[in-house]
Amino acid sequence: MTILNLTLYGDPIAKGRPRMAPNGHAHTPERTRAAERAAVSSIQEAMVGREPVSTPVGIHVEFFCATRRGTDFDNLTKLVTDAMNELVYVDDKQIEAWSGRVHRGVGKKLARTELRVWELVLPEVPEVDALPGVDGFVGFLAAQVRAGGDDPGAGTVVVHGDDLPDPPDEAVTVH
Repeated sequence: MTILNLTLYGDPIAKGRPRMAPNGHAHTPERTRAAERAAVSSIQEAMVGREPVSTPVGIHVEFFCATRRGTDFDNLTKLVTDAMNELVYVDDKQIEAWSGRVHRGVGKKLARTELRVWELVLPEVPEVDALPGVDGFVGFLAAQVRAGGDDPGAGTVVVHGDDLPDPPDEAVTVH
């Protein structure tokens, strides 16, 4: 389920590192604070009447930067994921899947950040024995893939620790 689909207009700003003041206290650069305030304001407006989720989430973020300057993807992402804390999700540690891209040199008119956040629903994987007539590792994998059925996660193989049989000595391809 999609929780948030939002475009933040303007040139994406990377999260700046805290700076040390002469008195020994750290402070966040004003440019970062202003960008976070703007992002929080837009996110609050988009989330009005909804509570932050406490379940695992996935995010996809695309940054369309006005210039070709080399801003790091992770610093761009950190600003928006921090801005979504307590608004979209309780804490950004709930992000368990992510993807994104930086587009550089799009010009000032097209500069923006596109965010999509969705709730991760992990499919239940039923206990499955190897398929009759198919032995060992290949049978085990085929049974796990078959268990997906019509589920969107069909074909997903989930194996934990000691449940995995010993692999064959030769390479095997499962279609």
